[in-house]
Amino acid sequence: MPELPEVESVRRCLEPRVRGALITEAQFLDPRSLPGNCPAKARAWVTGKTIEGLNRLGKYLVFHLAGGHYMVVHLRMTGRLYTMDTAESAGLVKLAAVFRLDNGTTLCFQDTRRFGTIYLGSDELFHSIGGLQRLGPDPTASDWDHRAWAAQLQKRRAPVKSLLLNQQLLAGLGNIYADESLFCAGIHPRRPGSSLTDADLRRLASCIRSILLDAIEHEGTTIRDFRNGYNQTGSFQGRLQVYKRTDQPCRHCGKPVEKLKLAGRSSHFCPACQKELPPW
Repeated sequence: MPELPEVESVRRCLEPRVRGALITEAQFLDPRSLPGNCPAKARAWVTGKTIEGLNRLGKYLVFHLAGGHYMVVHLRMTGRLYTMDTAESAGLVKLAAVFRLDNGTTLCFQDTRRFGTIYLGSDELFHSIGGLQRLGPDPTASDWDHRAWAAQLQKRRAPVKSLLLNQQLLAGLGNIYADESLFCAGIHPRRPGSSLTDADLRRLASCIRSILLDAIEHEGTTIRDFRNGYNQTGSFQGRLQVYKRTDQPCRHCGKPVEKLKLAGRSSHFCPACQKELPPW
């Protein structure tokens, strides 16, 4: 699933191409992408609206439309949102939605496994999307209060890896960057949040922020499906230290990278660089 760097990379590609453009035609080709809506109603609602801006909240892309309306896109597992010249867009397959703009650009939402979603509405939309309503702070924001975040982790006995995936505590992290951040900080994924010292958490906060910003600069990580807003792969996969490197030598110490399951999710780590301490 695309995480914060991937979604931000898509936003940076799309924003200059769609901002100020009028949606002249919209096609919703898969009703499953429209929870609580129908293609005909969605098409009529979107057509004729100008895209005034595009921002990101966690893993969500938020299109600000004229008149105080919104279109919120969640890419989920295999969703791709990209632009191309309208003349080149004919014949594309596995499209969930297509938006033709008055500047000669077509915005395509392609989704192989059909899990991605598009929400349409006005201000009350943000109260109807549970994920948006409960999002925690963005670790790449300049005003991120990492001390308040650290204090929340220290109150919980859940494994720190599970806490990093909790979008209500911190928005945007998934398996890739949680694993990479824990490796950077030298913290075992199974350690309870309550066992982490102030120094551990300062180090972890610094690692989270620096890794996410570095991944954004490298257009995200493409393991299999992800493409940016130009339909191009990211390049951060070449910089991964532990994620998806099970049994390969750690780039720091040479010990084989290991994998364990936590709450049904895989966690990759180096047993030497991220030592598991005795029970707390």
